[in-house]
Amino acid sequence: MKLPKGKKFFLLAAFGVLLAVILAYSNHWSNDFHFDDSHTIVDNPHVRSLGNTLTFFINPQTSTVLPNSSSYRPLTTLSLAIDYYLGRGYNQFYFHLSTFVWYLLQLFFMFILFRTIFNYAFKHEWNSWLALFGTAWYGLHTANAETVNYISARSDLLSTALVIIALVSYIRSSFMRKYFLYLIPFILAILTKQAAFMFVPLFFAYLLLFEEGVFWRAVAAVLPALIIALLFFQKTASMLSALSGATNYSYFSYLISQPGVVLYYFKTFFLPMGLCADYGWGPTTSVFNFGFMAGFGFITLMFISAFYFGRIKKYQPIAFGILWFFIALVPTSIVPLTEIANDHRLFFPFVGLTIAVCWVVGLLLYKYEEQLKAKRALAILITSIAILVLLANALGARQRNRIWKDEESLWYDVTIKSPKHGRGLMNYGLSQMSKGRYAVAKKYFHEGIKYAPGYARLYVNLGIVQGAMSNRQEAEASFKQALAIDPNLYASYFYYARWLAQQGRQTEAVPLLVKSAELSPGFLPGRHLLLNIYESKAKNDLALLEARKILEIDASDAIACQYFLQYKKELLPAGAKSTPEMYLALSVTNFNRGLYNESISAAEEALKLKPDYAEAYNNIGAAYNSMQQWGKAIAPLEKAIALNPDFQLARNNLNLAKSML
Repeated sequence: MKLPKGKKFFLLAAFGVLLAVILAYSNHWSNDFHFDDSHTIVDNPHVRSLGNTLTFFINPQTSTVLPNSSSYRPLTTLSLAIDYYLGRGYNQFYFHLSTFVWYLLQLFFMFILFRTIFNYAFKHEWNSWLALFGTAWYGLHTANAETVNYISARSDLLSTALVIIALVSYIRSSFMRKYFLYLIPFILAILTKQAAFMFVPLFFAYLLLFEEGVFWRAVAAVLPALIIALLFFQKTASMLSALSGATNYSYFSYLISQPGVVLYYFKTFFLPMGLCADYGWGPTTSVFNFGFMAGFGFITLMFISAFYFGRIKKYQPIAFGILWFFIALVPTSIVPLTEIANDHRLFFPFVGLTIAVCWVVGLLLYKYEEQLKAKRALAILITSIAILVLLANALGARQRNRIWKDEESLWYDVTIKSPKHGRGLMNYGLSQMSKGRYAVAKKYFHEGIKYAPGYARLYVNLGIVQGAMSNRQEAEASFKQALAIDPNLYASYFYYARWLAQQGRQTEAVPLLVKSAELSPGFLPGRHLLLNIYESKAKNDLALLEARKILEIDASDAIACQYFLQYKKELLPAGAKSTPEMYLALSVTNFNRGLYNESISAAEEALKLKPDYAEAYNNIGAAYNSMQQWGKAIAPLEKAIALNPDFQLARNNLNLAKSML
């Protein structure tokens, strides 16, 4: 059966929206890890093995290496572990790909939700187009670029998508409604982020406005979801309260700051300008503050509007969208978090705001429908405005993608928009320190201390850069200052210990590393250094114990396994896995010790497990070079380059072998 011409054109437009979203984000696939990605992904050993899947669901500590930042988001952590597995490591492309696929899936279900709600209120042939425009606006919205780029913010995206899927499942499938199967995506949403609890009041608002119409009937219908929410809340409430302890200001100050923040979020929907990865706003200290009074007045006006529009069937999508906006903001408004405001907190609320704004636009269009049909120029003008809105947001999203490309570009943007924010200045300084620009980094660290004198991490990083510049006294003073400011920060102990070890003061470093491991048990670099010190001091029992502790956290840890292979092969713990990375680490260690034949043997073991391991071939060639067996070096080095044409170290080794031969 041939599709009607109008439907064909609509499908073509829908495909155009899909293509536009893909193009808008086509420059983000290699963007770096940022911010909380460090402790939830990059430094988190638990995401490096799918064997930890069950542990994700029973131990919240697996979500991060920072015990005080742990949260019960097992499905989010599992999704990160899957990305790590598919990418064979920290390949940003796979992390961004899975996030983006979920984003597209969310947009599909959003379109269904929008069109269904619009049709409930007032059936019109343009409703599908209106729903498509709303989906496109949201999909291209500049502010959403943070959530799509910021890998740790995937929890916001997954929970939002699953809440929408749960609602659509109830609305559109009598089968899922009858057998309560719509609760499955709701449960999955809770397992990604606890903000999904807001499904219950959203579901109630939907039932009251569009289906039941009577308060008690809506209560009865929402009861199964409420029971599920209460059961899960009992499990996660303690973790939410732990997160609230991470602030440096009072609960009251945080609360009275939120009305002004909500007003700012509302403005951002229409004018997504001045977006910043880390605003660094301080809390409001008085209810007589202009931001609080303006925000409180705005919230009051919006709730009055929702009550008014909710009584008239034709206007009910406006009421529902307003309520969605505020309900979705409840978790971050009442649970005090480290930052007063964040752009990724807009992702969930903006779904509702899109519904409300689009329906207002739709009602205006329907009111003047005859004039639009009669005046082609007016219709073209309105269409052009809609396209310009989408285009402006798409260009804004691409620009935000460029800003999120790496640490330097992201934090430079923060220093421009929040020039007095200590953490932003520090992080930009870190990006400079990683490039060897120590003087520049030092300057930004000192600038950051001016605005955040009580921020221990600033002194830690100042100590690191002072150490890199061989300013020993200043470095040690900075490390000690960090410990004095925050004696519970694991990083202060680790980096001070690392610096002491570099100065040959390994004995002094040991208790600091022990304390670091106590504060952050899953942070493996500290344990690796401790193992190395024990090994160098011939404290074999302590080294063996530390290696076992590491393997309890990560059974495939290359450095710990290497220790067992080197000295205690017969005592390798059960469950510890032989991995190519483990044998490569052993190969490098043997090479550095001048044990070239042993280095080759270890690399060959790595190749048995991973035949396309370019680094292992390079190690074999390098070992042969060191033994001056130039002819034997050529074949493995050529193989390394064939596997990885950009492998410059292998090329250098090959050139050396050929020139000497």
